[in-house]
Amino acid sequence: EQMTGVPQIDKVKKFIDLALEAGIKICLNFVYTFKNQQELNNVILYAVGKGIDVKVIELIKDGSNSSLHADIGKLRGELLADSSRSERVSKSEEIFYFGDSKTTVRIIYSYCNNRDAEACNDHGELRITPSLELKPCLKDENTQVSIREDVHSGNIEAIKAKIEL
Repeated sequence: EQMTGVPQIDKVKKFIDLALEAGIKICLNFVYTFKNQQELNNVILYAVGKGIDVKVIELIKDGSNSSLHADIGKLRGELLADSSRSERVSKSEEIFYFGDSKTTVRIIYSYCNNRDAEACNDHGELRITPSLELKPCLKDENTQVSIREDVHSGNIEAIKAKIEL
């Protein structure tokens, strides 16, 4: 509601219930910011009640949103204290388990906040920017590859070749 100006939570909960009734696996994505960090506990309690997972995504800090960035390290400490165990799956992901609950909480750490291009590359994801650049790391200007002309000309083979680079 804070982002859209329209109260949507009841509608969202209704769709979650319908999806669960249909047997669809649900995971709630929660971008962790200074403005919403106090809401996360309620989101986790709701998820535990429904038996669904939560993915907490660290905000990628850049000049335009630095005031929204929240300390994910503090959250990690709280989850470690409250969970029955945790598992580090990669440089950028950690899973927290809560007793016998089916619910897991995953923190997706923004390796970009550390300006660690190696971590970005290890993560193995490519991003496509609005200017049609392929980038393994959003903070590293030296690793981008343009696919603009290939997209506009419909050259799928050239795009595939650039992805495999």
